[in-house]
Amino acid sequence: MLNSYQFWTKQSFQKISALVIVVILGIVVIYGLWVYLSYFLSALVLYVLFYPLFEFCYSKLKLSKTIAALVVITITLVTIVTPLVFMIILILNEIQGFLQNGNWLDFVEIALTRLPFDINLQNFLELAT
Repeated sequence: MLNSYQFWTKQSFQKISALVIVVILGIVVIYGLWVYLSYFLSALVLYVLFYPLFEFCYSKLKLSKTIAALVVITITLVTIVTPLVFMIILILNEIQGFLQNGNWLDFVEIALTRLPFDINLQNFLELAT
């Protein structure tokens, strides 16, 4: 008795080949984007934080989706990015001042004393050796 059903038909082979190619390309894309995973997660957090504001602008204020998105982007820039830019500028000016004076140890000492927790370098160095 001859079975007329073939397991590897041309159509099934093409489907399996396409699936293998898609899986391999997916793995390559994930590997390439792995560096940006923290950025994607940060964007997801910002989306979760600011979506209620978008929904409020869209539904309660009856703004179009484009205008509501522009309002949310503007508020996000003002509340998050602008303070970060000023803080980075201040930190860079501090570092530049210390580097111009050549006081590396003073810079490290002042930076460690300004931390919100106590670091005792003597104990740390003794434990490390």
